Amino acid sequence: MNNLIHICRQGKQIGPFPEEQMRDMLNSGMISPNDLFWREGNADWQPIGNTFHGTSSAPPIGYGASNSSSIIHLSSTHPGFWLRLAAHLIDAVLVNIVVFVAAFVFGFGLGASGVTDEDLLGGVGFVIGIVGAWLYYALFESSVKQATPGKLACGFVVTDMNGYRISFGTASGRYFGMILSGLILCIGFIMCAFTERKQCLHDILAGCLMYKKNG
Repeated sequence: MNNLIHICRQGKQIGPFPEEQMRDMLNSGMISPNDLFWREGNADWQPIGNTFHGTSSAPPIGYGASNSSSIIHLSSTHPGFWLRLAAHLIDAVLVNIVVFVAAFVFGFGLGASGVTDEDLLGGVGFVIGIVGAWLYYALFESSVKQATPGKLACGFVVTDMNGYRISFGTASGRYFGMILSGLILCIGFIMCAFTERKQCLHDILAGCLMYKKNG
């Protein structure tokens, strides 16, 4: 407990956090080197950047500390509908490229081995599309970056309801929730324009939030 760190951001004191979690917050841009910190033994509050430089390795996937406080107030805003739409369009283009390449390579291999059944090849392509998109979102969102390339380009990350990095399982649930959001006439996506924390239906189902990164 002596290593727990209190943070003062924009006049608000939050924490305490374990040092590794605080470093991960610094790495992801959720706190700034100019924010202040205090821990037992310090004479006074000091700028985080004077002591920590965000160089530690990130915690394992799903890392969270039961004794640490929520960090959901570290960001003043959640990304809204249009910013999230821009990120989604970027990711959609990238996913289509990845899936097309994978399906082409796999289909070419099947064709070379003598498989000519069009229904079979179509079914294989469909499966590759689902699996490829699932792994794209789940792996990126549960990674140390906490975001897909589209989200990173638009400056926001995915967290759980306590502000921590999500697990691969949670990211997977969020992805399949996206399919549901689309099936109900995309109402699940539109919900982020009206919910208090700018959550889509799949965010609510998976217990996730989006936060804009500092700077």
